[in-house]
Amino acid sequence: MVELLESAHIFEASTKLQFAATCLSKIAGGEKPTQQTRDILTWTGTLLMRVDWRRDEWASAAYINPVMATQATAVRPVFFETFFKWFKEAKREVPDIGDFLKLFYSFLRSGGVESKLTSEQLDLAAQFLQAFSENLLSRISTNGIPKPNPVPVFA
Repeated sequence: MVELLESAHIFEASTKLQFAATCLSKIAGGEKPTQQTRDILTWTGTLLMRVDWRRDEWASAAYINPVMATQATAVRPVFFETFFKWFKEAKREVPDIGDFLKLFYSFLRSGGVESKLTSEQLDLAAQFLQAFSENLLSRISTNGIPKPNPVPVFA
């Protein structure tokens, strides 16, 4: 049952991240965010801030939603795996990754309203979210069905 619940959390996160990636691409193209877009970007920003504890102010929030904390824990290994692969390619276009992430997370938390990111940077962020979403889905290889426990064989 635990694996089924964890798979559900991972699937929900992957789906929302995919939608957020699409939203970022549209915003980069000049489209204004709708209320649904703002909601999903805010959710994505909150999740990423719970996953990425490198900034003290993000880890020390007064209230932490337990479901969000569970999702963050479930997706954290995939986040860093995806991030390091993405960063190898993006570092030519993002000279200071710390500043970029701060601006990106702030943009997400604002619901896509307050942006100090260029269209190119939004496209890079969309590529990261897309890759993160796809990598999460690839982790659900058993479709949420619990894996059978191996039966010890004694000879």
